[in-house]
Amino acid sequence: MPVSMVEFGTPMDCTFRRGHHGFESNITSEPLLTEYAAIYFGGEAYSAEEPKYRQFLHDLFRTNMLYQSSENHLDEYTNNHKIQQLFRVNTWRSWRTAGLPGGLRTWSWMQDALKEVNGPTLAWIAGPSGAYGAKDHHFSPGQRMEKQIVLINDTRRPQQFTARWTVSISGKEADEGALAGSLAVSEIRFLPIHATLPSPPSTPPVEPTQGQITLAATIGESRHQDSFVFQVYGVEEKGRARSR
Repeated sequence: MPVSMVEFGTPMDCTFRRGHHGFESNITSEPLLTEYAAIYFGGEAYSAEEPKYRQFLHDLFRTNMLYQSSENHLDEYTNNHKIQQLFRVNTWRSWRTAGLPGGLRTWSWMQDALKEVNGPTLAWIAGPSGAYGAKDHHFSPGQRMEKQIVLINDTRRPQQFTARWTVSISGKEADEGALAGSLAVSEIRFLPIHATLPSPPSTPPVEPTQGQITLAATIGESRHQDSFVFQVYGVEEKGRARSR
């Protein structure tokens, strides 16, 4: 039986304000949308803050810590769209991979990324066996990295699938794989990805080496793409400290 959750999945806009002593005090307190977005996007959140948002805060201010209500007025700003997309993509993927296809009714009316994650088929790069929701992305040289590709068929008939993935480090391909087959109705297929990360050079860099897993998949006539960025940390040079 499909299970659907209401008021779940992405943050409601009350989360983005200073006041947390009841609803009325919340909607008439200072919006902190940019600061909340910085939790996930760092300095990019401040770069993404539009002049119209700063003007909105200016016009909203009344006196001391009191603002005019900003209820339902934060949806149009870039950082809110980025937050909604981040939560929608990750929550929907995990929810559907758990076998719960009934969907989620969030607090927000924003529909960012909904089409990509709520269609009849889905393919994405997940965590290892037993922890598909894990986002581990820091690794050591020589370590065995384990991930999975998840393929979901929620159509009403079996579907043929193809999946091709590559693991690259510093832009160079380190591993690859491909598989094709058939998904039954309502089947959730887990395809393991394993890659042993290369050993560092004789003088490892202080900064981490950037890596990426990319996925290109088809399920029936639908095409899916995903990527997962990770870092490989080498041993620091003797006598040299990290700059951060």
